[in-house]
Amino acid sequence: METVGLLILMIIILGGGYLLTGSLDTLLDHLTIKDNHSNKPLSK
Repeated sequence: METVGLLILMIIILGGGYLLTGSLDTLLDHLTIKDNHSNKPLSK
């Protein structure tokens, strides 16, 4: 069971890694923009 789970995880990571990185980049961009906007009024 553990070996099968690890193999599945490896396939998912290797197979959809580029898709995850692209989506994570966009998500991080949105999150950083929101954080910057929320931090600006707080800093002032």
